[in-house]
Amino acid sequence: MKYNFFKSQFLIRFDDIHECMNWDIWDQIEEVLDIYKIKPLVAVIPKNKDSSLGVWPKNAHYKDRYISMSNKGYEMCQHGYDHVYISSDQGLFGLSPRSEFAGVDLILQEQKISKGKAILQDLGINPRCWIGPNHSFDSDTITILKDHGFSVISDSLHRLPYMYDEELIIVPCQKWAMNHFIPGLYTVCYHHNNWDSKMLSQFKRDVAVHMDKIVCLDDVLEQYMGRRKTWSDSLLASASKFLTHYVKTELRSLGR
Repeated sequence: MKYNFFKSQFLIRFDDIHECMNWDIWDQIEEVLDIYKIKPLVAVIPKNKDSSLGVWPKNAHYKDRYISMSNKGYEMCQHGYDHVYISSDQGLFGLSPRSEFAGVDLILQEQKISKGKAILQDLGINPRCWIGPNHSFDSDTITILKDHGFSVISDSLHRLPYMYDEELIIVPCQKWAMNHFIPGLYTVCYHHNNWDSKMLSQFKRDVAVHMDKIVCLDDVLEQYMGRRKTWSDSLLASASKFLTHYVKTELRSLGR
């Protein structure tokens, strides 16, 4: 199989989707997605208890909206369970010091994943892709995910997707804007709840400019299913992790 080593592609992902999110801005985002026929990853929190994310009015029709998104081909993903961080374990990729899952008792993890998937299935969604809150989970999480039928994880800073084992593929999530320095498959992760009109306008411009590079999860799986991780993946992931932490440190020093 030929992989796109020398081509840049963007997979769009939106986190923190739930019934009490900022639906006003989401309506405008969804309009843009549909105009350009983009099928993003949509990270749905099954039972949100994160008070910082639940400050907007509940959408009485959120179930219908989820089904509508799914029917349009949006990839409806399970985003943890309640989005509450109960651990300081950095998890497999070491991207965050707080986690809902990494370092948490296996039985509790299984309960969260099982209950979360059941909630989504009751809404008519049968997720195959897992998105860990705060980019953090551990090897126990992966074992449980496979037991519950998940075959895709969206996370890590690698340049290209790779098989974790015979049952599970890791699709990296490295960006928070549509830009790139070297070719690769880049998942661009957006947190739309605090967007303003300026950020929405930037998203519209980026989509228009990069439309020919935007793909959906099915495109990614068709290209990379079966690909094995290489030494260059680990090297580039380490470099990306260093740069990510460096930029965050610099921003904190500037008070941003």
